[in-house]
Amino acid sequence: MLKLLSALGAIVLSFSVMAQAADVKDDVENRVRAKVIATFGEAPRMIVPAPLPGYTQAVTSQGNFFVSNDGNYMIYGRLFELKDGLVEITDSGLNGYRAEHISELKQDTISYPAKGDEKYSVYVFTDITCGFCRKMHRQIEDYQELGISVHYLAWPRSDQSMADMQKIWCADDKVAALSDAKLHGEVPEQVCKTDDQTVQEQWMMGSQFGVRGTPAIMLDNGAMIPGYREPADLLEALGKLK
Repeated sequence: MLKLLSALGAIVLSFSVMAQAADVKDDVENRVRAKVIATFGEAPRMIVPAPLPGYTQAVTSQGNFFVSNDGNYMIYGRLFELKDGLVEITDSGLNGYRAEHISELKQDTISYPAKGDEKYSVYVFTDITCGFCRKMHRQIEDYQELGISVHYLAWPRSDQSMADMQKIWCADDKVAALSDAKLHGEVPEQVCKTDDQTVQEQWMMGSQFGVRGTPAIMLDNGAMIPGYREPADLLEALGKLK
């Protein structure tokens, strides 16, 4: 009987600890949500534990922020881990969010499919005025030959680029229009529907994903590779992240 009572007591204690932990988690999330709303006038799209102890990461349309669990401090910037050298972990908590929401953008990508068997499929946030984006596109056939399908998403870095890329995204032949813009600096004289906000929506989603510059390469699983990679280097990196 004593053993039974002891076991029941342990179970009750375990549930009590779990309930207290859940309450603490809810308190932190509510506190962070309230602080973001008060500061930015909008509710965060997502709240996740930050890789920085004592902080929670909040995803907003204005960027991703680290908010202290007591709601008194907010950090915006890059976060690095030093245990195994200099490793950026700023957005390591966002992979699940990216993987969940990339499907919302898939239908509006401009795609250059792999030649032969597809080994990998990547989503690349790009800008037509970005030098490394242009360099990557000059090698697009090399990526394709290696079995990498490249699906472009717009992340313009200026208002002019925003307008020009919207013309590309509403062109009849988007693939040719994007190549002409990147390789020859030619933007189509395209009249888009006034309610077409495709490029703006992609830019906003990219910002929520943690994109800060172009090119930014993302996998279906939400992992992100910032910056330009040579075709062979990208193939190797994708093998490690799959």
